[in-house]
Amino acid sequence: LAAGSLTVGGKEVGNGAGATAITAVALVAGVFALGVTVWKNPAILLTLLVGALGVLIGIFFLFILLAARKAAIVVLTAISPLAFVCYMLPNTKKLFDRWLKFWEAMLLLYPICGLLVGGGNFASRLMLTVLSNNQGDDFFGYFSAMMIGIIPIFFIPTVLKSAFAAFGSIGSKISGFGDRMRSGATRGIRNSERFKNAQDRSQARQKRLSAQRRAGVYIDKDGNVKERRRPSARIRRGIAGTKVGKAFGMDRAIGQNTTSYLQQESARRDDLESMGLDSANATFAGVAAKAKAQRVADQETLITNGKAQYKDSNGNTVAVNANDIGSVANYHSAMLARAHDAKKAGNDAEYTAAMDRAKAAQNIMSKTDAGRSLVQQNLESAVRSNQTGGLTDAASHLLDNHGDKYKSVNRGAHSMISDLALNRVNTSGEMVDSNGNTIASKLDQVDSSGNTVKSGAYSMAGASKYTAESIAAADEGALNRLVTASQSGDMGQVTDKNSEAYQIAETAYKALNNPNIHVKPEVAKQLKDLAAGYTPPAKAPQMISHGAYEDKNGNVYHLREMNDGKYLDDSGFEVDITHFKKR
Repeated sequence: LAAGSLTVGGKEVGNGAGATAITAVALVAGVFALGVTVWKNPAILLTLLVGALGVLIGIFFLFILLAARKAAIVVLTAISPLAFVCYMLPNTKKLFDRWLKFWEAMLLLYPICGLLVGGGNFASRLMLTVLSNNQGDDFFGYFSAMMIGIIPIFFIPTVLKSAFAAFGSIGSKISGFGDRMRSGATRGIRNSERFKNAQDRSQARQKRLSAQRRAGVYIDKDGNVKERRRPSARIRRGIAGTKVGKAFGMDRAIGQNTTSYLQQESARRDDLESMGLDSANATFAGVAAKAKAQRVADQETLITNGKAQYKDSNGNTVAVNANDIGSVANYHSAMLARAHDAKKAGNDAEYTAAMDRAKAAQNIMSKTDAGRSLVQQNLESAVRSNQTGGLTDAASHLLDNHGDKYKSVNRGAHSMISDLALNRVNTSGEMVDSNGNTIASKLDQVDSSGNTVKSGAYSMAGASKYTAESIAAADEGALNRLVTASQSGDMGQVTDKNSEAYQIAETAYKALNNPNIHVKPEVAKQLKDLAAGYTPPAKAPQMISHGAYEDKNGNVYHLREMNDGKYLDDSGFEVDITHFKKR
């Protein structure tokens, strides 16, 4: 534009004011139409951005291909002596032909592109000259002339691909890689949940705007519902207030639409608020849980691969041997102490790192009988030494991931873990169970050598809940604690049918003497020790088949029932079976 006129090649094209007006109106109309469309439907903006991403990727690979073309010419020129040698030698002329074909394609690439761009520019200028000579205001003619000058540029990528295709399959792969990447990127974005959700939100917004227009209201920047004050709305409301409008029910329609919209909007906001909070909380909780599980899994992999280390009480670096459950237990104990210290110091990052390692060790230890017993010992040791900073998290992890296993094979450990997971502390800072009893008071009392002086509630927990099947599958460590409690008299006397010692002895006896129950060899000794001193009750007379009867003293008689209801023994003497039972 020069001095208010449209100039091409130094000549004023058409009427200056008319050309300027046409161009300005076209640009303003285009921008306005695009802005209105995007404002009405924001999803279009996302679509345009996705398309723009594809164009950017295409331009990026266009520059890559041009750079590759330049490098190819240099390389092909450098290896030209070898190509001529291949031309002279027998059976290698094909290599020379391929070299020559590719070299020619690379050299002709710029002339071809120049012809495309130059030809388009020539045709465009020619059309503009013709239009200027006609002294017309043909907007579409000018537009077509400008497009003819631009369109050839879009054929350059095709020319590049054809040139690289001359090099064979490698060239085709290079030229096609950009297309695959561009299509893959745009396809991935379009199929993503975020893109689909954005489109859904845009459609929902369109519905809300339509409902607002029907109701004659709008939402201000503070989220309040306001009545529209546009001329069309005022005219419509003015007509609705007249007799004619009232006759046609326009006033009622407007009022009903407004009331209906306000009710729908209120309900929608309440639902969105509730759903949004619930969905956000659920999403964040799910992401956080997955992140925690992944961190623990990574630490477990380090232990399994023998790459985990820690500092012992003397400050020495100790490597963890995954094949030695005692080594893993020492690592677990050290991480519990480290977590306690970090929590006490308010170091959240250090606490999280220590707990991830402790949980990873618990995953490994909870897989075996000996490991579960060591987990119980470490937790008890932490309670005794008042290192309770991380016990609630450690116990919660055990319940969530291994709770069923502990409950079935080590009820004492499960009871303690459940109490620790409650995270209850009394006024003295001691961890307590649901009844207010301190967890420390429910542990075994041990002497200076570590020997149990008095069995605690956790060692005897669930003794009456074991069945013959479950006690046969129980952990050896759990049974050892029950044996100690039974033999020390902490569970009462085996001779007392109301004591826990009698109940556990009876259960152990049934497990040992039931042919349908498999008793693990490693727990057979503990079951025998539990059943020691147990005397099964005398069998009551039972009925047997084929005329065999048993009296209350256990004497068995073979009797025959006569037609008159009498019973005779083998000698023919009558027998009174009032106190007999058939076996």
